[in-house]
Amino acid sequence: MDEMEKRKYLIYGINRYDKFLKKNLRMRLNNANEIISKILTNSSENLTHEAHSILLFLENGHKLELAEYLNTYKSNKKESPVLKIDPLTDRLKDLFPFIISTVTVIITLLSFIVGYLLTFQSQNT
Repeated sequence: MDEMEKRKYLIYGINRYDKFLKKNLRMRLNNANEIISKILTNSSENLTHEAHSILLFLENGHKLELAEYLNTYKSNKKESPVLKIDPLTDRLKDLFPFIISTVTVIITLLSFIVGYLLTFQSQNT
């Protein structure tokens, strides 16, 4: 596997881990892009070592400890927490398809009811 492909899979893996945290804990990695950037700018030997370390955390079931390990790549480790609460805007983005389909059904039902009432009213007068 060439270096660019390794980097691509490492980015994919960290982003999937972030989605795992979001789905299961409703939290995300704080500054995931900064973490990815710092890992990817390492030499190829360090990149292989980091990928192996991340894989060991996951294989051994230390999923939450991996977040703490990734935090070592942040520049301001003490100022901000490892994980952050998933912002409301992201939650709304996830709910958007459900909201749209619900509103569409409600509008369809309302138009059917109004049409039925108007037809019923015109027949009675």
